Amino acid sequence: MNGTETTDEPCFMAARVDVFEVTPPTQFECLLACVPADVPTLWCASDESCCEGLACSVEGLCVAAPGTASGDASESTDVGLGTDVSSTVQDAASGTEG
Repeated sequence: MNGTETTDEPCFMAARVDVFEVTPPTQFECLLACVPADVPTLWCASDESCCEGLACSVEGLCVAAPGTASGDASESTDVGLGTDVSSTVQDAASGTEG
């Protein structure tokens, strides 16, 4: 979306980043699914970008919102990037390649 298009689909603003990126992203895009917890390759733009029960941290990750149980990063979430985020998170945690 370029900002002038309208849609009935929900829009969750996030930025795709390299796992080793240290500078905050400047380009955010509309995703059709919310950003799951602790996914280092997707930075949230605001709390509204994150899945239910999560909040956008100052580091740009969706984390458990204050006063809620921690989010489940193993939940499968297709964010429209051509990859299943859960496998990326699980592979990163186990040190394997997916």
